[in-house]
Amino acid sequence: MKTTLSFYLFIISFCFIFAACEPSKPPRNVILITIDTLRPDHLSCYGYNRITSPSIDRIASEGVRYDNVFCQLTSTTPSHCSILTGLSPATHGVLANWEPLPPEFNTLAEILKGTGFRTGAVVSNWSLKKERGLDQGFDFYDDFLPEQELNRPLFFKKDPEDTTKSALEWLDKNKEKPFFLFINYMDPHGPYTPPPPYNNAFAVSRTSATEVLPFSEKNDAPHAIPAYQRLGEATNPAYYVSQYDGEIQYTDYWLGKLIEKIKDWGLLDTTLIIVTSDHGESLGEHDYYFMHSNLTYKEQASVPLIIRFPPLFRAGKVVHTRIEGMDLMPTILQVCGISYKGKVEGQSFLRVEKEKNSNPVTVLSESARMISVYKEPWELVILEKNPIELYNLKLDPLEKKNVLETSDQETQQSLFSIAAKYFNQPGSNNKSNIKEEDKETLRSLGYIN
Repeated sequence: MKTTLSFYLFIISFCFIFAACEPSKPPRNVILITIDTLRPDHLSCYGYNRITSPSIDRIASEGVRYDNVFCQLTSTTPSHCSILTGLSPATHGVLANWEPLPPEFNTLAEILKGTGFRTGAVVSNWSLKKERGLDQGFDFYDDFLPEQELNRPLFFKKDPEDTTKSALEWLDKNKEKPFFLFINYMDPHGPYTPPPPYNNAFAVSRTSATEVLPFSEKNDAPHAIPAYQRLGEATNPAYYVSQYDGEIQYTDYWLGKLIEKIKDWGLLDTTLIIVTSDHGESLGEHDYYFMHSNLTYKEQASVPLIIRFPPLFRAGKVVHTRIEGMDLMPTILQVCGISYKGKVEGQSFLRVEKEKNSNPVTVLSESARMISVYKEPWELVILEKNPIELYNLKLDPLEKKNVLETSDQETQQSLFSIAAKYFNQPGSNNKSNIKEEDKETLRSLGYIN
């Protein structure tokens, strides 16, 4: 009798916990916001010492903040392809910004539209124009880019004010029915040119007597200011960081205006709101300044993730579960109570925190010049023309000490086998620029066919 009673109590407890994980009513609307090139450690709610993000901080205080999130690839187009399809770059095949998403892959917009959502998108980055294939499933896709980029006259963008106004204009026409709105803010992507007063929000001298960076004619040279990032004669790296932070604050202001209007319309608490990024940015780590897409260390691979929907996401909670960009699509579908039978490699993170923490995360750089495999507590790095690197992130979070030579064989083989899943994709060796010696190492270990 005692055993039977214990069993029933266990079943009741399990059902209670399961019910607590499910929203009593799914969200009526979904807003997915990506802020290009945004590092989590430069947001106030992630502990940054500058007040860069009061609007985002407010969303975090009313929702859940995730502090262990990785993009799939440190470039805009491929990363967004994974976010919107739930697939890895090795599957959808987009490894660089000039490559379009093949039409055979279903997007989140297509799925939501098929269940009755009105679908709209406002993008601000050249890498997300319709030619990249990410307009699939959207009734409205605003990729008008009126502003010419400094230093790269062939590149155009939309500033946060215009982005927000376009999004609100679409919402005003479509808010009476369930909607999915995807918004991409370009800033703080470089060159870092916030308007007044944000350019002086964190006053720093343009030049410095103690630290001076040379100008490079290239966009990916180490220990130099990339050509496309040059701000006049400014040579002080701290000045560039202050402008990066100013762009975050500028974007945050207009994101706040968006949220205010949604609240005024009475839509805030029935709308699932997600704020994240496509990738981070090197700001001097590993001797690279003001760039991305070339590396997969944490400064470029880590992204913020904040989710607000009161019935399901408890206000003020911080979650340490390891999450990937491609997990967002299946999570959104689960929150909305939508079943999808198509191919998805991402995994909803609502009820699988322990399981997901043991899952490896593979991050690629543009054209697969670099691969990192993150598996607690390890990071394996395979970089073009460099020796293979292995870091224990628990003991060495800044990735300073390569412990490949002293690590155990079982750890190495486990991580190499994960990296090899990319190399074994059809045609992946042709797309990869990983140096031949590293390929030979993987072949000798039996990881490349």
